[in-house]
Amino acid sequence: LLISTLFQKMTKGRKNRYYLAMLVTSLISVAADVIAVQLDKFGPGNVVAKYIFHRAFLLSHNLISPLYMVYLIARTDTWHKLKWSKLLKGALYIPIFTVMLALLTNPLTKIMFYFDGNDTYTRGSCFLLLHIVAIFYVFFGTIYLWHYRKLFNKVSFISLMSVIPFIMIASIIQLFFPWCIVELFATSCGLLFISMMVQRPEDTIDITTGLGRDSAYIDDLQRAFANEKPMQIIMINIANYGAIFDMLG
Repeated sequence: LLISTLFQKMTKGRKNRYYLAMLVTSLISVAADVIAVQLDKFGPGNVVAKYIFHRAFLLSHNLISPLYMVYLIARTDTWHKLKWSKLLKGALYIPIFTVMLALLTNPLTKIMFYFDGNDTYTRGSCFLLLHIVAIFYVFFGTIYLWHYRKLFNKVSFISLMSVIPFIMIASIIQLFFPWCIVELFATSCGLLFISMMVQRPEDTIDITTGLGRDSAYIDDLQRAFANEKPMQIIMINIANYGAIFDMLG
C-alpha cells in the first residue's frame, strides 16, 4: 500500500498526507510488534530492548485511530469547524494526549506494562485505557462520518465506514485474547479498502497534465458550500487558450 501510494504520487494535500501517515505509522507498528514478540520468545534477558520495542509498538499503534479521525476531517474538509468548536477539538486531542503521556511516563509509573521477575511482558493496571481510547475513536469516527455522509458517494462512504468495524472487533478480540494478534491485520484490511475505493488518483488528477481534474474542483466547491466553509475564489482567464492547447496539448 505504501509503495502504491508513492508510485501513484498521492502525497500532496492534507488528505493524502494523513493517509500516508497512517500507512507509515502502521508499518512502524508492525515492525515494532514483530521484533517485540521475537524478543519475548528468547526468554529472560534483553529487558531494555524489549521495553523499547513494546513501547514503540504501543505508541505507534495507538496513533492509528486518531490519525484515521484526522483523515476523516481532511476528507470532509471540516478543519474550520474543528477550530471553532472546543468540544470537537477536545474530543480529538485529549484522549490521545492522555495515552501518549501514560506511555511516555510508563518507565516511572508502570501503569501500562512492565516486566516481572522472569523478564516477562506483563500488562499494567491501566492497560485497559488503550482499548477504551481506541473504541472511543471508533465511535467518534462513526458519528462524524455518518453526520457528513452526504459529502461522499456510496462506494466511498462504505469504504471509509468499513475501517471502523475492523478496528473495533479486532480491539475487542485482542483485549480478551492477547495472544491473538489481529489488530494490525484488521487495520491493514481497512486501509486496503480506502486505497482501492477512496484514494483513487484517476478521480482527482488529470492524467495528461498531472493537475487536478475539473470534477475534483467542483467536488471541493460543493463540499465547501455544504460545510459553510469561508473561502475566496480567484478566476484567471487565459487568452488564446485554443492556440496554446493546439501547440502544447
